[in-house]
Amino acid sequence: MSTFSRQLTGEDVTTTSPSTQEVPSVPTSDPGLATERGTTTIAPKVIAAIARRAATEVGGVESVEATGLQGVLGSLRSSSSGGATADVAARRAAVDLRLAVRWPLPVHEVTMAAREHVRARVEHLTGHAVTDVDIAVVDLPVPSAGKRKRVV
Repeated sequence: MSTFSRQLTGEDVTTTSPSTQEVPSVPTSDPGLATERGTTTIAPKVIAAIARRAATEVGGVESVEATGLQGVLGSLRSSSSGGATADVAARRAAVDLRLAVRWPLPVHEVTMAAREHVRARVEHLTGHAVTDVDIAVVDLPVPSAGKRKRVV
């Protein structure tokens, strides 16, 4: 018998298996996406939109709209939502974000906070487990001159 431990939904779960192959425990709680009256399907572009909006709720993050060829191709994809895409399968989601981090904030701290906030927000609002939040920082905007105070 082999025993192993996995981190699932913030709890350590230990499962014993007669073979040497790992068998992950599956959470049994259902957030109500499938009921006796029907099922609810959440489109990938909705999950992408939630992720994009959640990222902009984090201090120092600005969303980035895709432009040029990437913007045209992204608009053709059903899961595209301006700077965010999502892949969804079996109530699990993987999110890709294109963000700008305001100068001179520490990029690693802002993206870490954005990743955790997006994961929590998507899981809370959709009931889908978020497996990955990949972030591409594509800009470091400097505060505009209009916001700076000039000292004479």
